[in-house]
Order: sequence, then C-alpha cells, then structure tokens
Amino acid sequence: MHWAGEAVIGAYCHGNPSMGNYFEVDIATGKVLRSYIGFGFVRSPDYAKVAHVGWIIHFAPPWVQSQYLMAGDTILYPLPPGMKPVVQKPLEMAPEVVKQQGLVYAGVHTFPVRFVWSPDSRYVGLLDCLVDYRLRDDSPEAFEERGVEENHRCFVVAVALDGTFRRTPVTPAADQAVTLHWTNNRTLVATHAGGSVTLRTSR
Repeated sequence: MHWAGEAVIGAYCHGNPSMGNYFEVDIATGKVLRSYIGFGFVRSPDYAKVAHVGWIIHFAPPWVQSQYLMAGDTILYPLPPGMKPVVQKPLEMAPEVVKQQGLVYAGVHTFPVRFVWSPDSRYVGLLDCLVDYRLRDDSPEAFEERGVEENHRCFVVAVALDGTFRRTPVTPAADQAVTLHWTNNRTLVATHAGGSVTLRTSR
C-alpha cells in the first residue's frame, strides 16, 4: 500500500504469478477511484497516471505472455506498426506483436526492470528484452516443451503517452543488473556494471 495522492491510498493485491489488481481508494468516502489488472504498477510523479504491465494469461506459452506497457487502461507499447494507443477492456487480449515464422515465435517482449517515469510525467522509461522461441517440430509435444530461446536482445526505451517511442540497444552481460533513471525530462540513462547508455527523446 502507498499514498497515491493527498487523500488517496493505492493498494496492490496479488492474483496469481501472471496477474494482480491495483486499486486507488478515496480515504474519506471509500470509493474506488481506479482499478487496473496486471503487475509492476508505478505511479507517475503528477499522480495522474499508473504505468504497469498489462494482463496476460497465466500458464500460457511464453510467446502468448509477451509483455506490454499500459498507462491506466491504455496500451502504449509495443503495438503493431501504425497502430495508435488502444484502450484495453478487462481480460481482453492485447494486439498481436509476436510474429510466427514457421517453427519460430519471434519478438517476445519482457520488461525485467521497474518502469521509471520522466519528471514531467510525459514518458515512461523501460528496459525491453526480446527473445525468439524455436520449436523442434510442429508436434503437440514440441509445443508443450515451449521451445528453445534464441536471438536475445535488449533495448532502453522511452515511450510517450501518445505511443511514440525512441529506443537504443543495450548489451549488458546476462548476470548484470540494469538500473534506469531520468537526469531531466528528456534524458533517460541505463547503467550496468559494464557502462551506461543514454537515450534522449525527440522533444
């Protein structure tokens, strides 16, 4: 639990390893002001928005559990090319961004680091790590094995509330922790044991 405003309490409730519920409650009236499904909830500095990973299906194959960033009820990133941010109804699947290429499910997203808001609450900074899953064949048994991971890559990403984003590659060793922080409203820095990467937004 935490304060989400002068008279508002925010609370996170665990659902299962793939989903939780976030509520904001007015302490004077008991009214629920906001309610979101997902995990990794982070309040914006202006208290007007909540960034989080959207709802995914528990126990689904990893390519179905590809993660996506939301601000409140709106999916911001990643989206198919040309698509604007989209409002997600409860328990509705996100737009498909993972591409199936034969036995390979390409471009599965994972956000391993806590989201960080820019000081002016206009951008969300994140670490986006992608991987492809290759099945050994097209049998049901191979599908249940969930495939072999390949083609790991990670990016530092700054996502605006209109869904536009900038990103740059980052290549820390697998055992190195990455931390994200904004030095000002438009500069996001990712730091790890091997160095740092700086990403500046377009405006």
